[in-house]
Amino acid sequence: MAHPHRCTTCHGSCNGIDHSSLHLHVEIEHLKQKLAEKENHIITMETNFLTEVDKFPNGECAALTEDLLLWQEKYNRLYEAHKRIQKVNQNLEDKLLKIVDKCETEKFTMNRDIVGLKHKLAEANSTIVCLKDDNVSYFFDCRFMV
Repeated sequence: MAHPHRCTTCHGSCNGIDHSSLHLHVEIEHLKQKLAEKENHIITMETNFLTEVDKFPNGECAALTEDLLLWQEKYNRLYEAHKRIQKVNQNLEDKLLKIVDKCETEKFTMNRDIVGLKHKLAEANSTIVCLKDDNVSYFFDCRFMV
C-alpha cells in the first residue's frame, strides 16, 4: 500500500522527522567532523612540540645560546690566529724588503766594479798592444844591428 503523504525531500525515508531538524543533524555531524579534524591537528601540534622539547631539553633558546657561544669561540680563535699570521707576514715582508735592498746595493756595487775592471782591462790591453809594438820594433832593430 502506498503512503498518500510521501515526503518529496527524502522520498519517505524520514519517517515523519521534521526536515529542519534533519538539517540540524547534518550540521551537527559536519561540526563533529570539523571538531575531530581540529583535535587531530592539536594532537599533531602537541606531538611536534614534545619532539622539539626532546631535541632541546633546556629549551630552544638555551640551545641557540650554546651554539652562539660555540661560534663566538671559534670566531675569536680564528681572529687571534689571523692577527698572529698577519704579524708573521709583516715580519717576513720586512725581511724580504731588507734582502731586496741588500741585493740591489750589491748589484750596484758589482756593476760599478765591473765598469772599473773593464776600464782596467782596456788599459791592460792597450799596454799589451804597445808592448807588442815596442817588442816588434826592438826585434827589428836588433836584427838589423847584427
